[in-house]
Amino acid sequence: MTAEQKRWKWVHFDFLPEDMQQFFRPTKKKTAADEKRDEKKRVGESKKEEVKELFVEIEDDKELDFTKTDNVEKILTKYKNQQTSRRNFDAKLHIEVLTIMLNAQPENIQLRVEILMLLTQTFFASAKTMPTGYFPREMWLQSKMLIQMLLETLKIRPTTAKIEKKETVDGELDDGGDLDQFQQSNDAQIHPAIVNFIEKLDGQLNKAFQTTHTSNQAYLYRLRDECILIKLCDDAMEYMIKQEEP
Repeated sequence: MTAEQKRWKWVHFDFLPEDMQQFFRPTKKKTAADEKRDEKKRVGESKKEEVKELFVEIEDDKELDFTKTDNVEKILTKYKNQQTSRRNFDAKLHIEVLTIMLNAQPENIQLRVEILMLLTQTFFASAKTMPTGYFPREMWLQSKMLIQMLLETLKIRPTTAKIEKKETVDGELDDGGDLDQFQQSNDAQIHPAIVNFIEKLDGQLNKAFQTTHTSNQAYLYRLRDECILIKLCDDAMEYMIKQEEP
């Protein structure tokens, strides 16, 4: 660098002529290691974006086509596992998606029974997250409606007593041909669940009575709910008795 060039060191770099800037702050040349490091960084960021997009796609259960039985069964299994393990359990999301599934399957009675069972169970699981620790009246009525829908759906479902006895050929059992046995095993799970749901509904109502003052108008509405609960118990008993008739 000549003496004349050295005089430029007192000038701010941004005001230097372009041909002089290289003498005072030369551009750093990228080595092979630098290029490799930059490439790894670009690949890593690209993979992160792909994983993020895939995660969003998998988790967006509301966008699935629930007119397809496979999608319904997949989500039912997923939500049952989440309720059991309590990992990634989102009661609000489950209720929303299960309601969509229920509306998308108006004809499939067996699937509707399974959806209603899980939806009712999810409602009661969400009670613990309420500020009061129990259902507000609106959710209590919604839970009652779900149990009522479950009973009405079970009433129109073919029962083991009404199925005509037929001889099963060899191999039919492996193909799911033993419908009587299948429905008996289902009833063994469904009937205790109905009783459990009604007991929980009664428990939620008792908690409301304990925290509501008798002079409050809300207490009068809760008294009316007690009559609704008794009617639901009568319907459940009527259904159970009919199931035991030959």
